[in-house]
Parts: sequence; structure tokens; C-alpha cells
Amino acid sequence: MDFVTWRIKQLLALQNGNRNFYIALLLSIKFMMMCATIATYLAILTLSDIDNSWSNGVMPYMELHWLAVIVILTIFAGKEIVQFHMKIFDWLDEKFRKAIDSYSVKYWKKHKKDPPVMDKISKYQNKVFGKFLKMPAKKRRAMLISMVIVYIFYMGLMRYEDKLVVFLESLL
Repeated sequence: MDFVTWRIKQLLALQNGNRNFYIALLLSIKFMMMCATIATYLAILTLSDIDNSWSNGVMPYMELHWLAVIVILTIFAGKEIVQFHMKIFDWLDEKFRKAIDSYSVKYWKKHKKDPPVMDKISKYQNKVFGKFLKMPAKKRRAMLISMVIVYIFYMGLMRYEDKLVVFLESLL
């Protein structure tokens, strides 16, 4: 268990000083769930060709296979997957900033004033993220962590959507 806790701590250590950590973590969770779904489907396809009592007995427990793949991916490749997504978001940030900067410089050289698009972007950004950015740091971090946890549960429950609908209809 020491290796597992060490890997999880390494994964969580990525959040120090990087503002794209939570977005990259959400995208990485989705990626790992998609990989687990593909691996489970491939296992089902492989085992469905085999007609014996062992493979027929394993089929109802494929949900555990899905969970096991997610756990294995998180432990052995979670840090690298999150780092990869963080690098993608950092690259996108850099390219977007360069485009904005070059546009601002060209507009300034031509008109000798700030571009009106920048004012509109900042107003929109404040409208969308203003309440979140005005929160104290502890509340903001708690909100981000709760969003990640809710997203994990949401993605996990999406696998049971049909069963959940049938269950809810049976209650009514």
C-alpha cells in the first residue's frame, strides 16, 4: 500500500502552483473512464467467443473489471495522464496569450488605443467567473474539490443510467 499512497501523493502534488490542474484532472478522469470502458468491451468481446462455464460465470462481474481498470490506470499512469493534459492546457494558454498580445500590439500601433475586444473579453470573463474569483481561497478550493468529486460520481452513475431510470420509474 506504500506504493499506492506514494503515487496518489505524487498525483496530488501536481496541483501546487498550476492553475490548470483541476481542469486537467477532470479531463483525465474522463479519459481513464473511457479507457476502462473500451478495455471492458474488449474483454467482453474476447470472453464471449469462449463458450465455457468460467467465462459465462465472469460476465456478470464485468463492472468490477471496469473499476479495476480505472484503479490500475489511476495508480500506474494517473500522474502522467494528468501531466499530459496539463501540458496541453498550458500550451493552449500560451498560444492564446500570444495571439491576444500580437493582436493588441497591432491594434495599438494602428489606432493608439486599447482594442475594444479586450474590454469585451474582460467584461465577459468577470461576468462568468467574477463570483468564483471573489471567493476566499479556502472556499474556492473546497468548491473545486467538490466539483471533481461530483464529476466522478456523475461519470460513474452514467454507466447505470438505464438501470437508474427503471428504478426511479418503479418507485413512481
